[in-house]
Amino acid sequence: MSGLIRKTLYVDASNLFGGMSELLPNGQYIDFADLLPLLQTGFNGIDAVKVYGAYMGISSAVSARQRRFIKAQNEFMNSAKRASNHFGKGHISRHGKEKGVDMQLGVDMVNDAHNNRYDDAILLSGDVDFMYPIEIIKTLGKNFHLCAFASRYTQRLAYKAWRKVVIDYNSEFANNILPQVIKPPHGLKVVDITGHVATKKV
Repeated sequence: MSGLIRKTLYVDASNLFGGMSELLPNGQYIDFADLLPLLQTGFNGIDAVKVYGAYMGISSAVSARQRRFIKAQNEFMNSAKRASNHFGKGHISRHGKEKGVDMQLGVDMVNDAHNNRYDDAILLSGDVDFMYPIEIIKTLGKNFHLCAFASRYTQRLAYKAWRKVVIDYNSEFANNILPQVIKPPHGLKVVDITGHVATKKV
């Protein structure tokens, strides 16, 4: 718990898993419950965790590699769902596109701000589609913080945030992304989880 300042973490779970899948071997993921204590420390406490994502179905037509990827994503979703106070479930279209996740997250972030359910919103995502709800919550007097997985960090969101925590893995962010950032924004904290958080296999 964060004390007098109420903090809600909004997790774009599909974006987070996408970042993991870019850096981990196929069929591996990091249990969300193992990440949460790092986030609690990085943001000096979190009061509520809201997770948004979609489960993928496995058809007989997919390859063994695709099957491992889908199983890892679904297991990661399960871990995030178990560790959250709320799970906003989207769906996968017949064309394989995720639907309804970003809309739910953005609407909940704005609605919760309007109903004064938090003081600080923390977004765990690298998706710039959340720029508009971020602008709205800031006009409502709420603080915005950003958390991003190493390969999903974006400067556009970072410049809107007061505090930024990057979950690094194998120094991907420190070695390949940070050198490209012309002027690192204030409040940037990088936490390399390599060797501290074990990956899981499906």
